[in-house]
Amino acid sequence: MAKVWTEETTAKLSATYAAAIEANSGKALEQAQLKAIGQQFDVTENSVRQKLVSMKEYVSPDAKAKVGSPSATRKIEVVKQIADTTGLTVDSLEKANKGELEALAAFVEQQAAIIDDLESGSDDDTE
Repeated sequence: MAKVWTEETTAKLSATYAAAIEANSGKALEQAQLKAIGQQFDVTENSVRQKLVSMKEYVSPDAKAKVGSPSATRKIEVVKQIADTTGLTVDSLEKANKGELEALAAFVEQQAAIIDDLESGSDDDTE
């Protein structure tokens, strides 16, 4: 039996799933949607779900998001925020885990605040 989840198929699954979640307004996919993704890779919906869970990308339909809670932020949202702020592509951030992306996002926001302060002339270092 050939190995289904190679680096290439895993990357394609990640991209396909992220696009499906985005098209679904960030909400968990229905069983039929997972089954359709599975058919693209000739695997069952359970295989798709298990792979997404192991990649820490699966959005569970039972997930109760707390508004404003950093832990409720989905990886794809963090990636988009970083990509928008830095101009980096989503592909270049694809393999980072959620914690790394959140740390990068916090750092970028901190640096942006410093730049904003400098641009607004709040540096009173006139001699």
